[in-house]
Formats: sequence, C-alpha cells, structure tokens
Amino acid sequence: MSDHSFSMPLAKAEAVAAIVAEELSPYCTAVHVAGSVRRRKPVVHDIDLVVCPHLRMSTGRKPRLVWAPEFLTKMQTCERWLLGNKHPSDTTKAFTVHSRKDGRLKIQIFACQPDQLGWILALRTGPEDFTTPLVSICKRRPIPHCFEDGWLWRMEGDEREKVLTPDEATLFRALQLPFIEVNDRYERKLMELHAATGGTKAEIRYRTY
Repeated sequence: MSDHSFSMPLAKAEAVAAIVAEELSPYCTAVHVAGSVRRRKPVVHDIDLVVCPHLRMSTGRKPRLVWAPEFLTKMQTCERWLLGNKHPSDTTKAFTVHSRKDGRLKIQIFACQPDQLGWILALRTGPEDFTTPLVSICKRRPIPHCFEDGWLWRMEGDEREKVLTPDEATLFRALQLPFIEVNDRYERKLMELHAATGGTKAEIRYRTY
C-alpha cells in the first residue's frame, strides 16, 4: 500500500528509479520499473521495481534454485539502500527497500524468477482496480486458471499445471485475453474483455485496510 504522506513529481521518480535499476542491473537478468512510475502518474508516492536476479543451485541434500550470493550481498551492503524484508532462500518473495537518504521515500524491489516475470510485473504495475479483478476472473475464464505462490496455474479438474509467464504478453495469451496496454488497465476495460471472450461472471473482492 502506498504511503500518500509523501509524493514527488514523475520526472524525479523516474530519475530515482533509473539510478536503482542501474545499480541492480549487473546482478540481474532483467530489471523493470513498475507501479505508478510505469503507469506514468504525474505524482508518485513510492517506486516499485521488478527484477530477475541471477540464480544459483543451492548445495545440500535437496538442491534448489536460490538467489545468487552476489545479489544478496548487493542488497545487504549497498550504501544507498537499506534492506527491509529478506527472504534469501525463497525465490517468490519480495525485497522491500527503503532509502536511507530520505526515510519518507519507499522503494520496493520485487524479485522473481524469469518464468514468473509476466505475472509479477503485471501485478506490481497495477493499479489495484485492475489486478484485483484480474485475479478474480482467472477461475472464470474458458480455461480456468489461478494464481498461487507467485505462479499462474492452469486448472484441469482436480489437477493443475504451472504456466510459465516470461512476459506480460504470455500472461494474457494464457488467459485467452487480448493484450491490455498499461494505460488501459482498469476494471471496466478488463471486465468488458472478459465477457467478450467467453468469461463467466466473477465476484470482485477488494482488500480492505
């Protein structure tokens, strides 16, 4: 949830986001600016980035993919940024970062695997009145889907199959929806397309804070 007690012009927010992206690029295969900066809102309350850090296979009895040590070290020791929430062994969790220079500016860095990028980028781009209905209609598409643990799943009876979404175009194709440009992402547009492409009525439940 954005902290509306602090704001900055879009141009300044873009400059800050570019600095963060440049610092993280050597440690990631992809870095994308998301949130209200990507939506080009004139006034920005926080800055969101979605990144795909380099991955390594862990050692031990049950090897699995984890964030590369270089990425974790960067997040922990970079002079400009202070790590908030750290989940070094979970490749679906987000890193929340706050600026040391100005404690009012919230910068969130969401780390994901490359095959999650389409869904995570769409989710973190928002706005909420697009992403909440998007999650709600998934089970009402001609081929039902659901989102869980950062992944899109195709539902087939009692079984389900993970769907890879390396980009947003893949996400929309999987849901059998036309691609929706960032500036057209709002509930009415989504629900019109949902109904026009064979979707059934879905109940939209927004979170309350």
